Formats: sequence, C-alpha cells, structure tokens
Amino acid sequence: MDNFFKEAGEIFNGFSLQDALDILLISALIYISFKFFIKNNALALVKVSVLLVAAALLINMIGLRISGEIVKYFLLTSYIGVLVLFSSDLKRNIWTSRKRLHFDKYMESNTEEELKAATEEIVKAVQNMAKRDTGALIVFVNNQPPAGIVESGVVLNSEISSQLLESIFIPKSPLHDGAVLIKGNKILAAGCFLPLSLEINLPKEFGTRHRAALGVSEAHNLTSIVVSEETGIISIAKDGQLKRYIDGEMLKTTIEGIYGLSSEKAETRWHRKK
Repeated sequence: MDNFFKEAGEIFNGFSLQDALDILLISALIYISFKFFIKNNALALVKVSVLLVAAALLINMIGLRISGEIVKYFLLTSYIGVLVLFSSDLKRNIWTSRKRLHFDKYMESNTEEELKAATEEIVKAVQNMAKRDTGALIVFVNNQPPAGIVESGVVLNSEISSQLLESIFIPKSPLHDGAVLIKGNKILAAGCFLPLSLEINLPKEFGTRHRAALGVSEAHNLTSIVVSEETGIISIAKDGQLKRYIDGEMLKTTIEGIYGLSSEKAETRWHRKK
C-alpha cells in the first residue's frame, strides 16, 4: 500500500494547473463534438465553431500545448464541415448575389381588417387542401424576404384568396412543388425552394415539405404551414420545431399571432402544446 501511494505521488509530482486545464479543455471539446454529431444541424455547427474560436483564444493566452494542437484540427474540421454540409447554400448565395430582388414597394402596412380577411382565406384554403390530401407549404415573411428564396420562385405579389392558394398547389401545376411566400395580405411568390433541415432524427414519414419547413424556420426563423399530401395532416413549423395535427382554431390563432392580431392566447397555447 505504501508503494502504491509513493508511485501515485510520483505520477502527480509534476502535475500543474496548466495540465489540469489541458485535460478539462480536451474533455469539453470531446463532449461538444459528441453533442454535435447527435444533433447535426446548422445551428449546432455555428455553436461549435464559435466555441472553438473562443477556446483557441483562451488556449493561446494560457499557452496550453496539447489543447492548442487539438483545437487547430477541430477548427479545420469545422471549416470543411461548412463547405461540405452547406455547399448548395453557398453556391446559391454566390450565384444570386448579383440579382437580388427588393420588395420595398410591397412592404406597405396592412389594416387590421385586411389581415383578418387574409387569415380567414388562408385557414379556408389550408383546410380545403387537407380534406383533399393536397400537399402544400406556406411560409410567412415578417420583413424583407430572405435573399435567394424569392429568386428561386415566381413573383406574384397578388392579394391572398383561398381560390388562388388552392390553385397554386393543385397536383401537376407548375408551382405546386415549391413554397408560397406570404407577407401581410399578399402572396409575394410561389414555387420557391427552401433550405432543407439537416436534422437526422426526424420521423420517416416526414417528406421534403416538412424538411423544408423546418429548414426555413432554423435558417431564417420563419413560421410555415405544411399540408401532407399522403395524409392531409396539417403541421406548423416554428422555432426549429414541427407540430402536427393542427386543427382550425390552432391554425387561426397561430396566423393571428404572426400578424400581431392575437392576444397572448395564441402564444400560450402553442407553448403549452410543446
């Protein structure tokens, strides 16, 4: 037993505070990487990159050798991950940067009556499409539309009506596969392509529309309504989460919340259902 304590003391004889910090930082990097690979999406990658840069600055100040070398490789890996995982988004942004559309003239404010009428038309259209199992994806834009998304579709700038929305998503129509962008009481564009969510733990029954709805909520913090063409189930994507089996009342209160028409009732009900 005495020999054991003697040998243990010799091992930790040269152990310093810097060695302890080295071990803690390496453990933290391993933990962060493990969490990232479990939840592999854009937000997680951004968080990992920010933490790695902060860790690199701290390590440089303290002068830790082992952690410094490991962080270099982690940073290189994260940069390669951005190029690989988001190559399509980078290409789209590069090619569309020279032809951005500006919707300032379409950003006029709406009256409360106009927004209430638009809400009724959207709810009516979504419920009708759900009854017929017609797939649909509707995205609500709060301010300037995200660059690259509007350009991918056809600009309409038309007043919302249930008939127009339903006609856009008729199967085999030219615009039915893309998303409709709505701002106030206007349909800005249709047939738009959205960034897909990189979440790997989604249910198998979620198709491209559901992944696109989650993707635009993750990348641009926009709320979307999805109608499944297989089941007619209505879903809402918001804040990186997707809720299914939305009824008419929930649909209406959610849209009113987007338009700023509702009281706290709509938001409270949404959070209570999480």
